[in-house]
Amino acid sequence: MFFAALALAGALTAQPPQQAPSSPTQVDDIVVAGRPVGEQIRSFLDDVALPDPNLRVARFHNNVCVGAVNMRGEMAQYVVDRISDVGDAIGLEVGGPGCKPNVLVIAADDGAAFAKGLVDSRRRAFVPGGSGMVRTYAALDRFQNTDAGIRWWHVSMPVDARSGAIATRLPGEDPPFVTGAGSRLRSEIRNDINRVIIILDFNKLQGLNSRQIADFAAMVAFSQVDLDSDFSGYDSILSLMSDREYEGMSEWDMAYLKALYSAELTGVSKTQQRGEIAALMERAQVGPRARRKAVDAAVDPS
Repeated sequence: MFFAALALAGALTAQPPQQAPSSPTQVDDIVVAGRPVGEQIRSFLDDVALPDPNLRVARFHNNVCVGAVNMRGEMAQYVVDRISDVGDAIGLEVGGPGCKPNVLVIAADDGAAFAKGLVDSRRRAFVPGGSGMVRTYAALDRFQNTDAGIRWWHVSMPVDARSGAIATRLPGEDPPFVTGAGSRLRSEIRNDINRVIIILDFNKLQGLNSRQIADFAAMVAFSQVDLDSDFSGYDSILSLMSDREYEGMSEWDMAYLKALYSAELTGVSKTQQRGEIAALMERAQVGPRARRKAVDAAVDPS
């Protein structure tokens, strides 16, 4: 900073010799085209809030517990604390030491090989067998074979919004009993994220710092982000894999997560649910300003 300031002061002090004015140069008109913020939000939600045609929007309902495996103590603690801070900022109750993790972040030297081994050995953990709980088998195949530095898999659970009872039949169990009656506009069934597994391939994350990795992990932990989507056009930590200059979660990211976790999400259709989230984001005055600074999860970015 000192050397930069010194160089700037020198540039301002040593003025170049004056030159004779030259004739103006004719240039073509410059047209700046930008997408309306509402259009940006809807496009973003297509990839984040609605990742699969077979699923409804899901989120954690109340409690979240973050665990980290195969990391050095300091790194593991930072990742757990940072993701937990984001969870607290969006209104979740965060479990303390000794809680049973429903967000598990695992480090590996070879993410693809580790993912394949984990799915082979614990397949029921990835595909429980109930309707409306996970993405397609093709998505599970991509989870195992992608070359991305960070991969993730969500398991959600349709539940009775009144009683909290499971509202889908699991293999070997009796059909569920749902107490409430829905309507054409409202549903008595909500989708809760039951667990998420995030695998970090550290051989592909060289050059990234703990804040960047933890913020990316937090974003995919609390929302059903599509692993295959291209987020390079958004001011989001999700662009990190293509633009490593992102310092951490942006105002856009926090506006989305807060909208997701404050929405009622009782609409029968996914379009209704998306519309509610989009309206809350627009109400937060999320604009198309480029390259917002990273924000602290505990600080309201508005």
